[in-house]
Amino acid sequence: MSLIFSSDECRRSKSPRNVVIDFRNLAAVDIAFLGSRLVLAEFSIGVFGSLLLGLLTLLRSHSVGGTALGAYLLCIGINYVPLLLYAVGLTHFDSARYEIPEETIDKRRMFRKYRRQSLLLLVPLVVPILAAARELQQNPSPGEPSSFHHETRVHGHRVLSYFLLTYLISWVGALLIAVPGFVKHEALSKTSELLMFPVMLLGPSIVGFILTWVVDERSGIEGLLLRMRRVRLPARWYAGLLIPPSLILIVLYSMKVFVSPIFSPGIFLLGIGFGIPAGFLEEIGWTGYAFPKMCGKLSPFGAAIVLGLLWGFWHLPVIDFLGTATPHGRSLALYFLGFIAAMTAMRVLIGWVYINTQSVPIAQLMHASSTGSLVVFSPPRITAAQESLWYLVYVVALWVTVSVVVIFFGNSLTRKSG
Repeated sequence: MSLIFSSDECRRSKSPRNVVIDFRNLAAVDIAFLGSRLVLAEFSIGVFGSLLLGLLTLLRSHSVGGTALGAYLLCIGINYVPLLLYAVGLTHFDSARYEIPEETIDKRRMFRKYRRQSLLLLVPLVVPILAAARELQQNPSPGEPSSFHHETRVHGHRVLSYFLLTYLISWVGALLIAVPGFVKHEALSKTSELLMFPVMLLGPSIVGFILTWVVDERSGIEGLLLRMRRVRLPARWYAGLLIPPSLILIVLYSMKVFVSPIFSPGIFLLGIGFGIPAGFLEEIGWTGYAFPKMCGKLSPFGAAIVLGLLWGFWHLPVIDFLGTATPHGRSLALYFLGFIAAMTAMRVLIGWVYINTQSVPIAQLMHASSTGSLVVFSPPRITAAQESLWYLVYVVALWVTVSVVVIFFGNSLTRKSG
């Protein structure tokens, strides 16, 4: 999937029908009317200048604002990379005007259109996503049936594309926040640790929205928004939101009685604030986009298991900052395994409430209930080894609950008829 095409490919390549915002055409317009030298210089400065300025800002920053500004500038530099690659290919094959023959008929309209689209360069990491979407939807080469191309290039890779782009945005964003500490050989500050969480949340939500629009077009966005407004549900599904806090409290009070008083649950009510943004933003992608697509190839139970494993591993950059006993030291590997097992079981429960309601909000609330309850009730004075222990017991409780759901609802996670 190269961003630089041969001369023949450049001449026959048109903007994919479903990709309204096409940065290849934006580069072609700039080259056609401003000249290749000026555009290559502009895009090179956009890449290397923004990356250098962002890195210097991060290295010299000692505040939240400075760190955020440095990370933002690095993202802008990454935004310019596809544009620079497009410009190099168009210049090399002298094919800029072949890209936009129809649009040059009404130049005023064309300039207005691409002037508006150029503002998206200011949105962190959106250009690589749209560039990847464009490459997925390239017109088939001569002799290749359109239906075959659409199936193999778009639908065949729509789930894989989602996870690759989500991991890319979330992990690169987290890495950008951590860069100053790595370079200075210093431990990450609490500010940097806290900033990594909201930055990572951008991946699942942004990619979910954009790929829904690219793959399923307008009807897909309308369907997603419809599922995001579906809140009138039977009360029993909202009662399911009590499962995570109930299991956590049962596990911790049992361990307090039978193991040690150190496992007494905490009461950190502000922890609810950690669950709400995580649930709302992440589930736009995990449940709104990925899970329904995966159910097309797997049973809902199987799709939830795979998604749960990928969801748990997605937390890797911040795993040592989760929980109350951070850093986890020698217990990190055991804690991470327990965390992934818990997230996988939780994903089955989220899939269960979603598949029976087709409601994204109930999935968002279930996620928020899980994350929020872990932060609110985690014992405040335990060691890393003790935290890993109670997580493993919680994992057992979750999987017992999942087993009950599967026994009564089957692999489809829906009530069997008859």
